[in-house]
Amino acid sequence: MAPAYALALLLLAPPLSTLPPPPRSTSHYVKGGSPLVSTEEGYVSRKLKLKRMENTREEITRMSRVLAETHRTLRERGGLHSDVKVKNMSKKGLHQVAIALDNLRNSQYVGSIGVGTPPQWVKVIFDTGSANLWIASSRCFSPGCRMHKQYDSLSSSSYRPMPGRIQVKFGTGKIRGLMARDTIRLGNGVEIKNQAFGLITSEDGDVFESIAFSGIFGLAYPKMASMGGTPAFDALITSGSLDVGSFSFYYSDFPHQDSAVFFGPPDPDYYVGSFAYVPVVEHRYWAIGLESVTVSTHPDSNLCYGTCKAVLDTGTSLICGPSGAVRKLLRLLGSSCNIGSLPKLKFKFSAGVTLDLDPKDYIIGLEKESSGCKAGVMPLDVPPPRGPLWVLGDVFLRKYYTLFDRDKNRVGFAKCRSRQSRMQLQNSRKRRLEQDRRLKATARKNFINNTRGSQDLDLYAP
Repeated sequence: MAPAYALALLLLAPPLSTLPPPPRSTSHYVKGGSPLVSTEEGYVSRKLKLKRMENTREEITRMSRVLAETHRTLRERGGLHSDVKVKNMSKKGLHQVAIALDNLRNSQYVGSIGVGTPPQWVKVIFDTGSANLWIASSRCFSPGCRMHKQYDSLSSSSYRPMPGRIQVKFGTGKIRGLMARDTIRLGNGVEIKNQAFGLITSEDGDVFESIAFSGIFGLAYPKMASMGGTPAFDALITSGSLDVGSFSFYYSDFPHQDSAVFFGPPDPDYYVGSFAYVPVVEHRYWAIGLESVTVSTHPDSNLCYGTCKAVLDTGTSLICGPSGAVRKLLRLLGSSCNIGSLPKLKFKFSAGVTLDLDPKDYIIGLEKESSGCKAGVMPLDVPPPRGPLWVLGDVFLRKYYTLFDRDKNRVGFAKCRSRQSRMQLQNSRKRRLEQDRRLKATARKNFINNTRGSQDLDLYAP
């Protein structure tokens, strides 16, 4: 949806690779297979022919015991570590694509995508409030365009023009452009080939001069797409690049720079506990049922008038609500910047899910002390049948790791893991992996010492 304020703020032996290169020797094999010795490079190379010996029953029994003991020890020590998630390419497809996001003073979270061949990397907002993909073109000479990196279609071998022109209006300006197709790259080399997108040739409005991104990567439902064609995330699902049709966000609190968007399954390093799920009620926005919005000091003052919906919008910086409800909320909160005296905000969603925000979550500008703080809430009136709506933007998403599940049409919430907890978890995992490596090396050594092999060996000795 991207309302106005969004855009405004918006083994054991050393590996062969470690050995010196084979000598440039003039030695030859003589009759009988005995090799001549070369000392040209300072080492001797011999090939020994070994005779196969059948193992006795006792040796086979001992080998079995060694293997059984090794496997049991590994299981007890957790050698596989089920909590370590594979994040690269597998035989079934890509498990997860993680893209780092820059936190621009809690007002915008932007990440890079590659456009074209070879890829031109540009910053975009991954926006659940829209379904369009648009990128500023090098053909755009508006001040807003010139202040950001622009995509040059002439430098891409996979660029294809499309018929038609586009125009998208925002509360603070509008964009115009052409339709095009090209290859879009996400994270670790995942490609969406021949993806349709808007090529922006004009940006009207001062707001575009203050934003820190070159485009929008829309993640809403296809019904929200106004440019035609299949939205990029739907194309990604159709391509089979992901195991699951979902994505999730972790938003850090400035100045910490560890925000990310994850395509595929959620990353447990970034949340604690389990997810609470709420079904999507409208397959346009990521809209879910909202039963009440209350302040902890006034539990009977429901700010959700009639039938309410909440939209989870990563393209909006604040929390937005109907103007009348927001005015009442601000009166209930007062003007204090003492977060110890302020109440909690409670959001009761359908499916019995209630989530709250502490004052430190919804008060912004605390770094300016008492003179500059304010509640991160603003009015936004959306008329029926789309509204009334509460739009939960970055202020809400910084507390809750949010999963957008297209496979099951639901939104999942879990508390964000603290930065300190995540670092402790990662350090613990490194220690366990090192212990496993040592254990496996010892087990392999014991196995070799207790078995008899039958193979030709190349022995290198100094």
